[in-house]
Amino acid sequence: MRDQSFVTLFIDEDLKPIGEFPAPVTFDLDTRKLTDGNHVLKVVSKDHQGKEGVKLIPFVVRNGPAIAIEGLKKTRL
Repeated sequence: MRDQSFVTLFIDEDLKPIGEFPAPVTFDLDTRKLTDGNHVLKVVSKDHQGKEGVKLIPFVVRNGPAIAIEGLKKTRL
């Protein structure tokens, strides 16, 4: 058993964590390896007594170039 609380991070349904850190934690998430679209960050916190807490945080990735069109309107054919 550990003497310190730890936080383990997962993306979507992946069983392999992207990292495990002593609490409190600050981290940077590089989204360039993720596909554009909806994802979920799963944060699992475990204290030194083995008690566990889970938080699911939905987020959207938009790594690709943005496409914006102005001045055109959808017309009926």
